[in-house]
Amino acid sequence: VGSYVGISFAIPIDEAMRIADQLKAGGRVVRGYLGILPTEVPREAAEEYGLAKGKPRGAFVSQVVKGGPAEKAGLRLGDIVLALNGKAVDGPVELRRALGIVKPGTTVTLQVNRRGKLLDLKPTLGEMPAQPVAVPTERAEPPESKGSQAGKAWGLVVAALSDAERQAARIAGGVKVVTVSGGAEAAGVRAGDVILSVGDAELGDLKQFEAAVGKMDKTRPLSVTLLRNEWAQYVRIPPGR
Repeated sequence: VGSYVGISFAIPIDEAMRIADQLKAGGRVVRGYLGILPTEVPREAAEEYGLAKGKPRGAFVSQVVKGGPAEKAGLRLGDIVLALNGKAVDGPVELRRALGIVKPGTTVTLQVNRRGKLLDLKPTLGEMPAQPVAVPTERAEPPESKGSQAGKAWGLVVAALSDAERQAARIAGGVKVVTVSGGAEAAGVRAGDVILSVGDAELGDLKQFEAAVGKMDKTRPLSVTLLRNEWAQYVRIPPGR
């Protein structure tokens, strides 16, 4: 689907037979490629977006490959894939398997939960690359020292993103974390992270961040979707004491 390392699982007999047939016919295996890294849906995200009934189903989009089929179709970091061609997706492994048996060049329909809103997206799958997509490991550049204090109740100081920073990250909006303390530090948020959403509010700029946190109860956790080195994650930040 995108890239994964150190994952092993049993292959169903029908898939094993399909792989064998492809090897006999062409000497290689051809798999459908979406261009995302799916992970388990964080329970906190499922609760926030109205999906929590038992174990959260679906696949959380933690990485979108630049220029891949998913990005071209409008899939975003933090989206939750609920169904493929009308069939429910139980988790990331099931999504990988289901996409892997679709012929490259096929247009599929994905049902996506985007911060509580249901969308249908129609990517056209490519062919799985021979080499896995590299995962960035570099640390973010040191952030500026000044920023907005609107999120200080949760230990956050943030600043606006420049047009160049948004373009480099291929995101429409968000704010960058300048410093962390208190709850944000305890939750693992780092300076240099980019906050893409607060609760179910997708952020365009700093003013929208300030408006979103201004409506929040400062005695309760703040739910955010973060971007760190092209990886998205869902974090619930406790308030300071």
